[in-house]
Formats: sequence, C-alpha cells, structure tokens
Amino acid sequence: MNNNALLIVTTLLMIGCSSGQEQAAVNHSCQEEADVAETVMDMRLKQSNMANAMVLLAGNNEALREQLRPILHDAFEYDRGGTATFDRTKQMFRDKYYQQCMQRQVN
Repeated sequence: MNNNALLIVTTLLMIGCSSGQEQAAVNHSCQEEADVAETVMDMRLKQSNMANAMVLLAGNNEALREQLRPILHDAFEYDRGGTATFDRTKQMFRDKYYQQCMQRQVN
C-alpha cells in the first residue's frame, strides 16, 4: 500500500512540475511579445510616421518587417487615453499585448 501511495504522489508531483514548466514557458513567451509591443510603441511615440518607425525597427529585414507590421499599425491607431504620458501609454500597450497572448494560450 505504501508503494502505491508513493507512486501516486510521485506521479502527481511530476504532472504538477511539468504543467508549472509549461506555464513558465507561456509566461516567458508572452513577456517577450509584450516587450516587442512596448518597443514598437516607443518608436511610434518618437517617430512622426510609420515608414520611419519601420525602418528604425526592422531596417532592411523583410521578415522582421512583416512580423512587426500589424503591431506597428496597431500602435499608430492606438488611443493614448487623453493626457497619458509616453511611459503610461507604452505600459498600457504592453499590457494589452500581454493579455492577448495569455488569452490565446488559454484558447
């Protein structure tokens, strides 16, 4: 009986650890996506037009340009919320992308 109980507890611990590692990987992935979004918003706030911002973010790297294009479009359409500071705007945009990523992981 003790061996069976030990086997069950060990299995449960392994399942809990692996799901914890998966959650950590998801969190890390979403943190990276949020970091990119914040960087894009920072560039949007510093540049007057989308073309300049894209060149500064991606240079001649077409693959990177394609990945950043939807985020950059979103950044240029994003409403700063009245008198929000640049830092607050970047944080709100970052949070938006983090939450979207976490929701995608759940679905």
